[in-house]
Amino acid sequence: MSFFDIIIVGTGPTALGFLSNFPKNLKVGIISHRLTSNYILDSNKDYAYINSFGGGLNSWHGASSSELAKKLNYPKKNIHNFFCKSYDEDAYISDDFINSNVVYVPRKKIDLSFFMAQIERINCNIIVDNVLSIKKIKNTIAVKCQFSSHIASRVILCAGAIGTANILKNSNYASMNKYIGNHICGYAQIQSKAYQLKIKSLKNGFLNPYSTGKFSKLNFSQFSRPCYFDFKYKEIISKYKTTYSKDKKSIYNSIIKSFSPGLAMEALYNRYGFYIGSPPVNTYFQLETKNIYFINKNNILVDKKNLSNLLKNLSRKDDFKDADISNVVSGIHYFNTVSAIDSSITTVDNFMNKSRKDDLIIIGDSSTLDSIGGTHHTFSIMAANNFIAQYLYG
Repeated sequence: MSFFDIIIVGTGPTALGFLSNFPKNLKVGIISHRLTSNYILDSNKDYAYINSFGGGLNSWHGASSSELAKKLNYPKKNIHNFFCKSYDEDAYISDDFINSNVVYVPRKKIDLSFFMAQIERINCNIIVDNVLSIKKIKNTIAVKCQFSSHIASRVILCAGAIGTANILKNSNYASMNKYIGNHICGYAQIQSKAYQLKIKSLKNGFLNPYSTGKFSKLNFSQFSRPCYFDFKYKEIISKYKTTYSKDKKSIYNSIIKSFSPGLAMEALYNRYGFYIGSPPVNTYFQLETKNIYFINKNNILVDKKNLSNLLKNLSRKDDFKDADISNVVSGIHYFNTVSAIDSSITTVDNFMNKSRKDDLIIIGDSSTLDSIGGTHHTFSIMAANNFIAQYLYG
């Protein structure tokens, strides 16, 4: 049985948020899942990841919104400091990012090389195993895995909303919700005239403005995307709706094999903010869902009746007239997976609000968040985790 100052469960981006601010004098263990991270299809035939700790991809797109970062209530300068350190960005991104509704997309993606660099810096121990349960024993935490056991002064769960929920449930520290939170993403309007492209190019990325709102108490955001060629037509968009849920190699293959110039231009804009001329735009949206997705025997299922009713009501709004089952897709932004959580366990949001420095178990992902807002949330949590690591060990 091995002993660590800290064990982090998970090798996704939220774990990287902690690692990037740990000092070198800590003995840190990183537990990665043994199962392969191949995607599966949910019951709506969308791509989903479930058999992994903290994400199934080996390259994270890096898009980040200030929306959740503000809600988490940590020092705003730390948002800027974190992204400067991670992306080597220009200083003037700070005001743009913090004081307005924008999504920032860096030119370079975060991939496993970022993670490995931090592991080498701290000289972490990598443990490839499946965590079954955790248990408090006096002032330590026992971590029981499928093939090994460990003791740590503190355990940080960054296993993703589903992975963390399973560990907490098996440890009798929480219950799993019947429905799990997610985003649905899709096209609200095709060739919209209501929104125009207003991106701001930076040296190493671009800022994309968005608008926000609520529908049936659910947060949503809307973005503009240029629509070229065949991407002016709903049936073409529907054909390629799950392209961007795949791994990087599959995305490239899909674009090349599609013979769709509209899809190629869509990809260039999403990744680099590049577009030509003054094209018409499609309005894209992300909407929180709380009664659509659920898990049954390790499969993600979709309550199609609830989804259809949601979309039917949504499409009655003028600026969501094209939203329907044919062009929406799972956002794979899971959240709010656990309930009745033990009061002694610290989460990202209650740590930031109460500074619970002495708790031995910290949840560093979105499993306990009741709302992630209408936009991307992972990298806002990364920045929060980076600040928590500094507060605990700086």
